[in-house]
Amino acid sequence: MSSEQVCVVCIFDGNFSARKESISVGGKGNAISAVIQACEDIKAKIQQYTFDQISINNTEVLDALYNAEILIIDISGWKEVSVVLYHLGVRESVKSTVNIVLVCADDVDLIKSLPAFEEPNLILPYVTDEEYCARYVDIDRLNLLNGEVVTVKSKHMSSLPMLSSRLVEVFRKAQKATRYHLTWQFVKELRSDRETLKDDELREKLRKMRRRLDDPRLLSPDSLLNMFLSYLRIEAFSEMISLVEAIQGLHNYQNLLEPPNIRYYYAFALNRRNGKDRESLEKAIESYRKGFQESSSDYLGINLATLLVIGGADRSNKELATVCVVMDMLINILFNHASPRPTPVPYVIIERIKV
Repeated sequence: MSSEQVCVVCIFDGNFSARKESISVGGKGNAISAVIQACEDIKAKIQQYTFDQISINNTEVLDALYNAEILIIDISGWKEVSVVLYHLGVRESVKSTVNIVLVCADDVDLIKSLPAFEEPNLILPYVTDEEYCARYVDIDRLNLLNGEVVTVKSKHMSSLPMLSSRLVEVFRKAQKATRYHLTWQFVKELRSDRETLKDDELREKLRKMRRRLDDPRLLSPDSLLNMFLSYLRIEAFSEMISLVEAIQGLHNYQNLLEPPNIRYYYAFALNRRNGKDRESLEKAIESYRKGFQESSSDYLGINLATLLVIGGADRSNKELATVCVVMDMLINILFNHASPRPTPVPYVIIERIKV
C-alpha cells in the first residue's frame, strides 16, 4: 500500500523558483516561500503554473487545475480577477475540495472588489514583516482596520500568525475532508456492487476495489467492514485474510483492526478458509478471544468454544469452562430461565460438534 500524499496546485504570476532559503523582497515571493514551507510540513506534492498558462487554456494546466485536491492562487497585483473566479466556479461545480486565494493586504482596492468567499473557497490576505516573511491577516481584522494596513504593520505585526502556519491548518482540514469524501464514495460503490453483481462479476470488481485500497485515504473501519461483507458474499475467505495481513503491515493503521466486528470477520475467515494448518487455527482462536473479551456475545462465544474444542480443549480446560459458563448465563437471560440447567447449553452444543 502506497503512502498518502496531497497534491497542491499553485498559480502564481511569474517564476516559482523561489525557495524559503532565498526570500525575495517582494510580497509575492514571500507568499511562495510560505506555500513551499506549508507543503513541506505536510509532505505535499507541489505543481506550479502561471496565469499566462491559464489564459491560453492549456489542456494540461486546466486538467491539473480542476483535479487538484488543493488549489492556491495568488492574485496580488493581478487585474483579471474574473478569470480566477470563473475557474473557481468550475472547481466548485465538480466538488473540488479546497480553493485558496492569496492576496497581499496592501492591495486594498483589489480586496474590496472581491465577492464574499465561502467554503470551499478561502481568501487569505497577508502582509510582509520586517524579515520579509508573509503573515496572515484574517478578514475580520482587515475589515476593522478599514484597509489601513499600515496600522497592522506598526502595531499588530508580531501578533499575526505566519501565513505558512495558517496554510498548514487549511491543508490538514482539506486532507480530512478529502478522506471522508473518498471513503464515502468507495463504500457507496461497494454496497451497490453487492446488490447488483454476482459470482465472477463481483469477484472481478472486488479485485479492482482491493487495488484501490492501496491509497491509504480510503482505509477506514467502514470501508474495511464493507470489503469483508462483499468478500463474504462470494466466500472469498483468503482475500479477507490477505487484506487484514496487508493492514497489519501498516504501522499507522493498526487501529482499523481493533473493532470487535472486524476481529470477528477476520476470525470467521480464518475458520472457514480451506486448510488444516495449526497456525490459522491459533489466529482464529486469538481473534475470537479478543472479540469475546470486549463483547461477550453468544455468537462469538459459541465460535470461540468450538475452535477451542477443535484445538483439543476439553471440559478440564479453564478457558473453555469460563466461556461456557458465561454463555450459559447469557442464554438464561435471553430465554428468561429461572435457574441454570445441570449441563450448560454450550457444553451440549460442543458435545454434538465433537460427535
